[in-house]
Amino acid sequence: MVSALGLSLAQIQKRIEKPMNQTRNDKIQVIALLILFSLPIVLAYAGYWLGWFKNVGVAAHGRLLNPVVTAEDYKFANNQTIESAGKAWKILIYGSGERCDQMCELNVALAEHVRLALGKDASRVRLIYVHRGKRSEAFNTGDVKTLAPGVLFWEIVQGPLIPGKIYIMDPMGNVMLEYDWAPDAKSAPLHGKGMLKDLRKLLKYSHIG
Repeated sequence: MVSALGLSLAQIQKRIEKPMNQTRNDKIQVIALLILFSLPIVLAYAGYWLGWFKNVGVAAHGRLLNPVVTAEDYKFANNQTIESAGKAWKILIYGSGERCDQMCELNVALAEHVRLALGKDASRVRLIYVHRGKRSEAFNTGDVKTLAPGVLFWEIVQGPLIPGKIYIMDPMGNVMLEYDWAPDAKSAPLHGKGMLKDLRKLLKYSHIG
């Protein structure tokens, strides 16, 4: 049978099915792209947790958090979100909102030194100064920014993270590694060396961020 438009029923059916098939194909392509972009970071995580890379000398110098601290486990004030810092890896320096004392400044400088030591990958990492409660008037953000010009300040209102620690957060908001603050300038290079090795390996196995 031929319609008034001069098309057979079979031709009309094919024209109806084509957009449906195209829509299905588009959805498959979107899912494939999501898997493609998330796979490297999943492999990086799995490599650390399951020890896949131990035979090639990969080992975490920080403490692997178990269970994983995910983006649902913490909350920041003023509608600050992981996305507001961009799709980058993040070094969280958990200090005080009252002031950044000498030890605090030492570890801010240490974290910035580690970031810069990544060379071409330095732009893939952001520094965030995290504190509980609002910053006091005595807190001089200018002093901190002198040590780390690109640092962000986030007030945490909920979460299991501990002051006096440095954390590595992946681009999806998962906190995976924890480090103690360097207690003095003498021990700082050793602390920084281990953190730098961990970050280099994570960035190597992940093309996200």
